Formats: sequence, C-alpha cells, structure tokens
Amino acid sequence: MISRTSTLRFGTAVLAIALAGVVACSNDSQPVTGGPLTPPPVNSHLGDFMVDANLVTGEITVTPAEQSIAPGRGVSAVLFGSSTRVKLWPHATGLITSGGVKLDTIYFGVENLMTNSIGTFVTPTPGTYVAVSPRDTVGIFMFMSVTPTVTAGCSPGPSCTVTTINQAGSASFTTLQKQAYWYKKVVLQHYDGATDHAGTDYQGRNPISNDYPLIFQASTGVTNIKFGISLSAPWTPPNGGVESSWTISYSPDSLPNASATSTRTEPPWQFLNLDFFGTPDTAIQTTSCPGGATTCLRIGTTNGVFLPTEAIYYRGDSLGASQNGYISATVKPSTTIDNNIPSIILGLQDVAKVAQIGIAGKKVGFINNSGTFISPGFDPTTHGNPTSYRVSKFGTTWAKLYAPSSSQVALDSIAYSSLQAPTVAGLPFFFFGNYSPGEFPTAPANATTLWSSVVYAVGTTSP
Repeated sequence: MISRTSTLRFGTAVLAIALAGVVACSNDSQPVTGGPLTPPPVNSHLGDFMVDANLVTGEITVTPAEQSIAPGRGVSAVLFGSSTRVKLWPHATGLITSGGVKLDTIYFGVENLMTNSIGTFVTPTPGTYVAVSPRDTVGIFMFMSVTPTVTAGCSPGPSCTVTTINQAGSASFTTLQKQAYWYKKVVLQHYDGATDHAGTDYQGRNPISNDYPLIFQASTGVTNIKFGISLSAPWTPPNGGVESSWTISYSPDSLPNASATSTRTEPPWQFLNLDFFGTPDTAIQTTSCPGGATTCLRIGTTNGVFLPTEAIYYRGDSLGASQNGYISATVKPSTTIDNNIPSIILGLQDVAKVAQIGIAGKKVGFINNSGTFISPGFDPTTHGNPTSYRVSKFGTTWAKLYAPSSSQVALDSIAYSSLQAPTVAGLPFFFFGNYSPGEFPTAPANATTLWSSVVYAVGTTSP
C-alpha cells in the first residue's frame, strides 16, 4: 500500500487483511442475490453431479457424473465435480403448494475431499482444522450444469414444468448458454479424515460449507425432477492447483466492500479508510461516469497537511514475485486535482515489491510508499487525458504503465529492482482508490474520483 508514515499505516492495512481472512472463513458465507457475474477461463472441468429428487417424499439421490464436458467461454476457475474431490450433502425442507405451483427447497452442503483447501491459496497445517487466513477468497460458485427436467408425475409440457427461482445470477460456466449459479464467500478446509458429517455448518472446523439453498418451482402434477450441478472455485498453487491465471473484476452495481447481507454477487473487496480530515464519500453514481458506463463508484476525500489521506479498496490474492500480474481501471477525477501531487492510486503488491502508480493533474507515473514519483511518468494532458490505466508486473524484471488500459505500448516503466519493498513482506494484494501524501504547508486539493470498472489478474500482464 502507500503512505508517508508507512510503518504505522501499512500496519493498519495488514491488520485489516488478517481480520478479513478470518471473516471470509467464518462469517461471510450466506448466499446472495443481485446483478449478473461474468466468471473469469477455466483450465479443466472435472465433472458434474446428477441429482434425482422426489418432491413428494423428499428422497434425493446424488450420483457423480465423471464424463468430460468441454469448458465454455468466459470462465476463470477450476470446476470441482468429481467424486474424489468433493461430496454433496443434500436435504429437502418440505414441499409447499401455493397459487397452483409447488415450491420445494433443496439444500446442498459441500464437503471437500482433497488434502488442499478450496477457495484459498493458503497451505493447511496437517492435523489442524481451524480457520486459515484466505486473504480475500474468491468464493465458491454452485451452478446448474444440467437444467432441471420433469421425470415423473406428469408429461413435460406447458402445464408440467420445473425451474429454479432463487439463483444469484447466470453465467457461461460449461456451455455457451447462461447457467444459473449460487454464490458463497466461503473457504472449504482440507479433508479432515472423517467418514461422515451431518452436513450443516462446519465452516472453519470441518471441510463442509453451510448449505446452498436451491428453490424449485414446479407445476402441481410434478413429483420427480432431475438436474445436474457442479462447483467452480480457485484451485491454485501451491496446493496442487492447475490454474496458471485467474481474473477478478468489479463493476459498480454496489459498493466493492458490500457485506454478506447485501446484493453484491461478485467477490467483495476490503476498505481501508485513513481520512483524518473528513469522512470519505463512497457511493454508486449514475451520471458522468467514465468510459460511458451507466454506473460508477464515487470516492470523495478531504486532504490535509502533514498526514496522508487514504480511501482505498483492496483484495488479497496469490501473487508471487516471479508471477506476472496486472490491475486496470477506468477512472477519472470529477473535481480539479493537484497538478503534481497524486490524488489517485492504482497498484499491486507481490510478496516482495509494490508496483503502484499515482495520478495527478499533469503527471502519471510510478510512486513510492511516500507518494513521490520514482519514474519519468507522462503528462496525461498531452496524451488525450486517458480515463483508463493498466499497471502490469512482468515477473521480477519490469513494471509497466499503459494508458489506455487496452494499449500494448507502455507509456512508463520501471525496473522491478527499483520498486520499493513493502513494510511487511509476504502479503500480496491489489488496490485502488484516493490517496494524498499530506503536503506542508498547503494541503492538496480535495479529490472526488469516479470508477466505472476495476479488473485484476494473476498470471498474465494484459487482458
């Protein structure tokens, strides 16, 4: 991160990250509903579970389907569905008939059968089953790989149908057609050796998630249905993972740090508020958004003297020194910002170095932890005042700055060895927001910025 009093302020961020890890394991696992998510490419697909359900008796049979299905476009997580990797624990809550339709809720607990955790890159300690710090887990998606069909009770047709009604959204996981999904911000601990579980809520103690509720609406004549479900989650090194890259995106339909009870379906971010001179203004705005977007995130901060100001969103993720990575954003100030002192920050940190840019009115370039420019940079007013930027890290060789973010020609670069080390090493994460170093004797102008998209990726330097 960035700060003039780096030890104190970065220590605060470290504390926030540590706390976020515990919360991700234990508290923030409720299913959510809201806007659609576009998951990022899948490297392998490991099968599905076929489910036969009797809506009258509540009997449910789950059969692992090991067949290979060609991965669809637009997915970025390994899919779990093999009987050797996860196990489903289903139970029904009872049938309700109302308004000429049947409503049946089937709950699915998910047990991790592998020796590595799902949803985090942290290697578990053998013999311990307490919550490990996952930084900010991407979470786990359960999706409908085979749409539900009627198998008994009536002949399928206009008056004999079944569908799901409570999905969080739809996305292309394994087919070109959109598939319904349910999402939890949860980590599944590694297998604990037990042969059976009750399948309720074991988060942090055993490798079972609390339940995913799937609500089915069926015609009154339907008695039996069949469908297929699978799971999507990061399976990363060093836990035997096969993914070499993955992408996280933020589109402002709600605040990035939305809580478990909110309507946000994308993996959430953490928020670092160190504004000593006022309360940051954070809200979703529907006018004047950069890039022609219909919604954007507004961040407003009050700058002062001596003390720096930070209102920064961040996510911890697995980024090693030798790995490539990037973060890009579409952003613009909606107020006049200082010409030479950065007001906007965008960057990433691996386990050893911080690659971050500062954006001022007439200079954009790499900065150190005190907000001082350490690269030649460029004047945005002579480059068309770009509203999108990308910071890319090329392993341990270079960090480069691109504007617009889609460009393949860098406008600024700095050797990896010239980047500053973080105050606390070994905590990789990605971040964006407002920043002011706190000048003396005159404070920089207050800043209000508008963000219409933020994307970061591990394992690649460009989209």
